[in-house]
Amino acid sequence: MYKDTMKIIMAKTWRRLILAAKRVMSDASALTYSTLLAIVPVMAVVFAVARGFGYSKYIETWFRDAFSSQPAVADTLIGFVNSYLIHTQSSIFLGVGLVVMLYTVLMLVMNIESVFNTIWNVKRQRSLFRTVTDY
Repeated sequence: MYKDTMKIIMAKTWRRLILAAKRVMSDASALTYSTLLAIVPVMAVVFAVARGFGYSKYIETWFRDAFSSQPAVADTLIGFVNSYLIHTQSSIFLGVGLVVMLYTVLMLVMNIESVFNTIWNVKRQRSLFRTVTDY
């Protein structure tokens, strides 16, 4: 009786692992694509907030340390972020740019949540507040 129960549990576990792996493989490319598209706006929000509080040098140093094995990538991304912030800081574009950046970040977080819910077969989504605070 014990062996049969263990076989059933192992079969169900194996099936779930296979299903999760298939879902991860099918949704990972979409998640990777949207994450790559949102890197610059997410970093721009972080850098803009840091500049607002006077911590821009600390954030830039931390970011360069995080990408210490790829300094060219760090330089390129920081260049994109600085260019993005310079262009969004001119008159009317400041408000619109900030709203677009925050919307992009929010959509990225919602997309990540949706993909994880699909992968793990979650039927009921969490509230927006809970999703944002968790990520």
